[in-house]
Amino acid sequence: MSCACPTATRAVIDRAVASGSLHSSHLRRIGALTTSSIGFGAYRVGSSAHFEAMQAALSSGVINLVETSTHYGTRYPGESEEMIGACLRALENSGRRKRDEIVVVTKIGHITVPREHLEQGTSDDYEKTLGYKNIVRDRSAGSTQNTKQRHTAAGAVGDMQVEERTQGSDDIDNALQQINTASLTPLQKTWHCLEPDFILDEYAASKMRLGTAPDILFLHNPEFFLSQALIAGVPLGEAWREMEQRLETAFATLEALKAAGEIAGFGVSGNFLSCYHSVSGRPNSYEALSLQSCLGAAVDAMARCYSSCFW
Repeated sequence: MSCACPTATRAVIDRAVASGSLHSSHLRRIGALTTSSIGFGAYRVGSSAHFEAMQAALSSGVINLVETSTHYGTRYPGESEEMIGACLRALENSGRRKRDEIVVVTKIGHITVPREHLEQGTSDDYEKTLGYKNIVRDRSAGSTQNTKQRHTAAGAVGDMQVEERTQGSDDIDNALQQINTASLTPLQKTWHCLEPDFILDEYAASKMRLGTAPDILFLHNPEFFLSQALIAGVPLGEAWREMEQRLETAFATLEALKAAGEIAGFGVSGNFLSCYHSVSGRPNSYEALSLQSCLGAAVDAMARCYSSCFW
């Protein structure tokens, strides 16, 4: 499948505005791409009901943005990206929507430890097989992960009962059959990494799950490094200097992907909870992201790569 196209995304939104389905104030520009101000967030998705809702949103002619992360899903990491890929194929095959009309956003940063390694007490061995440097392993880095939701044969997701699907949803079954569910594992505690090799590996894996290249890549929760620094007693100034260096290196990697035409843009997705409280119970000066520092690191990365970026 192709990627989002400036002309196609603009045409979708222009039609929505012209028909009165979308107010012009809800038009957003992401670089050269045009999107609705509201997108479809695909965090804990995995059921046929979720798939049907995603199709309804993206085929509405109003919403043309879908957002996920490499580790999102209800049953196993990456399930959300696979469902988005299946949805995009179903929409294109049915003629309801073209891939170049939809902006796909995903996020990179989390390393999910497989359940079997946790059960066998071999998490450290698993980490050694990854070969990445500077992995954040603090408990707080996994605190936002869902570990309670499970699918049941009756069609329940956690405590939520899924309603009977409509008769016109045969394409859902066909699309879901394309999703690989051979290694289903519940989401578990995650580690975190923003090393260049990890970003590139995750990007390649994301492309495979989506069946297309994502248009926008976000660094996911980079503040988890600061959480670990706080626990380790690293002075605040020293922690932020290291954080800015890690951000610049990560941004340079994303800038290289953009310069190569692999993605249309990049940014940062932080955990808003750090603005309200600290996961450690201590002052959150470490864990609340500084927009100015992020922008500074991005500008430095852009200068290093000698190409343009947008925010």
